[in-house]
Formats: sequence, structure tokens, C-alpha cells
Amino acid sequence: MKNYDVCCFTGNWPFRKIHKGKMSDLIAEHKKNGISGGLVGCLDSVFYNDPVEGDEEVCNEIIAAGYSFAAAANPTLTGAIDDLDIIRNKLHASAVRLYPSDHLYSLKSPEVVEYCKKAGEMGLRVIITVRTEDIRIDYCFKQGSVAVAELAYLAKECPGTKFLFSNIFIGEIFAIADAVNSLDNVWVDMARFNHYLFALEKTLEKIKAEKIIFGSGFPLLTMKCMLLNVEFAEIPEATKNMIMSENYERFMK
Repeated sequence: MKNYDVCCFTGNWPFRKIHKGKMSDLIAEHKKNGISGGLVGCLDSVFYNDPVEGDEEVCNEIIAAGYSFAAAANPTLTGAIDDLDIIRNKLHASAVRLYPSDHLYSLKSPEVVEYCKKAGEMGLRVIITVRTEDIRIDYCFKQGSVAVAELAYLAKECPGTKFLFSNIFIGEIFAIADAVNSLDNVWVDMARFNHYLFALEKTLEKIKAEKIIFGSGFPLLTMKCMLLNVEFAEIPEATKNMIMSENYERFMK
């Protein structure tokens, strides 16, 4: 059975030194930890005026390595919805990754809802990055907080679109647990399951196992830290297989 990482990146982060930002670094880290594929985004593109320009530089390398590509996107930019055709047919992306905490918009904005509906119609998954850095670190750039109720609102408004709630804290997941569990088009990654002991066990008390996908957050976060949450969790092996493999395959199908 193959293991996957649904939240990982290549590129540089403008606010601190990234020591393993190359695609070759990600491949090596995955190989060392028994992960054979995943959905990769580009950190360079997050703050480009035109994210497509940054994504064009890396998408071919990511796909050639056997990974799927998640394009950076800002639905509030002029022409963003038109860029979906480029993202799908030129960059051959499997998903778009949104950064509302960095780009400072509401998920209830009409243009965001329209964008996500269109992405779903084109077969693109939508990843909502709830945070990239700790929101308290705001001396370099202004970050906003994502209202978790808006995550549920957006998923309900776009039933034909598959959503991944990414880099979300456990407490935030619990606040919208009913929506996560009941909506067929919603999954969450565990890249920020690093604030509790027995984090995965605690999450599984309220969130269905089939809703959780392994995500490392690498290289912004340490891969082994997230992986140990699964490896040493006192849960059935079948549940671990769902989180590391089966749920990703269902999300990407």
C-alpha cells in the first residue's frame, strides 16, 4: 500500500530561511519516511502578483516526479477565474490552493464562491489553507484569521467541489465537526496536529476517520513530527491505512 502526503511544498518562503525547499529535498524526505507521492504546492507563488507565473516554473518538475500539483490561487485577483483554464490545461494541476489568511479575504465573498464552483466543474479540488505561519508572527507581513464557520459555508455552497481544509488546528476542526462529518465533499489534513499529546486519537473522537488525510506541511513544518502522530497513535492499523493512503486516493479520484 502506498502512503501519501496531501500537504507539502517546494520553493522558498520569503520570511525565513527554508533549508530543504527543492523538489529533490521533498522527494528525499518522502523516500526516507516511506511516502511515495502526494499533492505539492509552490511556496514561491503565494505572494506573486500573478501566481501562475511562479507555478509555471515548477509544475512540470513536480508532475514529472510522479506527484500531483496544487496551483496557488487568489480568487480576488482580476482574471483569477479565467486563469483556471490555464491552471487545469496548461499547468495540469489537480487542485488549487487558496491562502485566505495571507491574501485577506472572506470565504463568503461572492467571487470566492463563484471561483470554487467553477474549479469543481473543471475537476479541480480546492484546498483552503487556514494558515501558513503562526498568526502571532505578523511583524513581516499582516496575516488574517480565517473564520472556521466560513469553511463550512463555502463547502455547502459548492457541493460539486471537493474541499481540503489544510493547516487547520484541532480545535477549529471540532468547531465545525458536524459539517466535516456530514458533507461528502470535505476532508481535512493533519499538518497542524501538533498542539496536543495524542492529537490523532483526540481528533478521531469527534471526526470520522475517513475524513482525515496525512499532511506534513514540509518544508515549513517538520515531516517526522507529523508522521509520528500516525505511527505511534493507539488506533487500529486499518485506520492508519485510511489516513496515510485510502483517504487521499478517494480525495484525488
